[in-house]
Amino acid sequence: MEHGIIIDGCNPSNWNSPAVVGSLLRGKVSAVNATIAIWEGFAETVDETATWHRRFREQDNLVHVRETADIQHAHETGRLGVILGWQNISPMENFPTRQTGVRHPG
Repeated sequence: MEHGIIIDGCNPSNWNSPAVVGSLLRGKVSAVNATIAIWEGFAETVDETATWHRRFREQDNLVHVRETADIQHAHETGRLGVILGWQNISPMENFPTRQTGVRHPG
């Protein structure tokens, strides 16, 4: 049976556990907003972002979502689209100019 696109809008799971991705894929989730910062500061969030970029390179079942077409692609290929998300603005540490650096990391 065909199913539509399913997006988990807020998931603060332990992303170091491969069981998390496996569970989402078995549940036919197309994309997830993976929480990478709750109360972490700037440096910790940059480190976690780097960890995710490594995962995107090493795990072929993941798609880094940067635009809506990436979600469609993940859905069509049976992979998990990952939207990197924060729960608040703690990583900016009261420096709003950091917004540009985290929105466009390259």
